[in-house]
Amino acid sequence: MTFHRHRVFAAFATGLLAVAVLPGCGGSDVDRVGVSGTVTLDGQPLESGAILFLPKGEGPSAGTQIENGRFSIARSDGPSPGEYRAEIRSFRDTGEMIPDDDFPGQLTEVRQQIIPARYNESSELEVTFSADRGQEELPFELQSD
Repeated sequence: MTFHRHRVFAAFATGLLAVAVLPGCGGSDVDRVGVSGTVTLDGQPLESGAILFLPKGEGPSAGTQIENGRFSIARSDGPSPGEYRAEIRSFRDTGEMIPDDDFPGQLTEVRQQIIPARYNESSELEVTFSADRGQEELPFELQSD
């Protein structure tokens, strides 16, 4: 799947904004857990990307950037105890430049999703966070198609 650079940025920024706003909707009495972990693709640390935890029921979403195969979300911004679906995304430049539909006369670089859909749009990744545990440390070991 390929994307225009500015569309990817807009969608990603909107998603992170929603993650930042939604936790505040539950009020300060919402229990949360801190979470951190690693993400590898074919055994190698994922250089950069994003991870998002979406509740299967009630609770706030939580997400953050992945850098050098690691991510961390503080308890104050983390998910509530419960079941979540995890989505992981990472894009790479293709070097292909195409006309930009939103900015006539300009070119934009096509970016390609490097994480298979089974880890994002059609994610099979499920996590259960427990209230009686401390910081959750999760390993995500992804494989290419």
